[in-house]
Amino acid sequence: IKAAQDRSYVWLRDALQAEPRYLQVRLTQAEPKRERSSRSRSMLFLALATAAGEGHGSTQVVVPENGYTSLNPPLGPERGGALSTRSTHPWTIHEINRILAHLSSPVRVENPYAALTKGELVERAASAAGGDFVAGAALTLSCGKLDGRVYKGGNPNRHCGLCVPCLVRRGSLAAAGVVDATPYLSDILAGEAREKLLRRRADDVNAVRRALAAGLDDATVMALGPFPPGFNLDDALVLCSRGLRELALVKIP
Repeated sequence: IKAAQDRSYVWLRDALQAEPRYLQVRLTQAEPKRERSSRSRSMLFLALATAAGEGHGSTQVVVPENGYTSLNPPLGPERGGALSTRSTHPWTIHEINRILAHLSSPVRVENPYAALTKGELVERAASAAGGDFVAGAALTLSCGKLDGRVYKGGNPNRHCGLCVPCLVRRGSLAAAGVVDATPYLSDILAGEAREKLLRRRADDVNAVRRALAAGLDDATVMALGPFPPGFNLDDALVLCSRGLRELALVKIP
């Protein structure tokens, strides 16, 4: 992940022809895990961003995440509730801001892209970017598994191409009309190695297939709560439906 961040930073610096302020913070585990999941990572990320922002005199932390991924509608009954990540969910950001207000911090966390799908956000970025956006996008990292080491001819630093984050990535680039130059293992591997990848991603692929066939309804969106005050469920349903339409653009094996 660090290598992808560094590559993206260099591309952004060259495209802007300026030196962006870039701060990496590396943490290592000091004691045995008490919580085996990564559910607390959102609080960790946002706390670090808040500390960095306040230290530099900023009053705003921008979370650059699309609204579909933030809501993260479950693609099957086995993915409901906390089994689908809520790292940038509107309620998560709302609660973090409540904590910051209680601590009298001047910083507030905001997601200005909460009304957009990933494809819509990519389209905006592509139209605003300098440099070769296709090459820049290919340098970024979206894969949620990164298990390329277990496949013959694989690479742990490459996207698998078939986990849910990879499929959302592929659908967003297609929806934005951006050429996808990402080297996906699902396109590179052959023979038994590719069959092994397909077996390991069967749950993800089948969940996407089921979601595309069933669609979303009001009850599904309501189950994504709780939500902050003033949250519009009708808008959320439309947003999630647009996100599913982007997923439908991906050719799933």
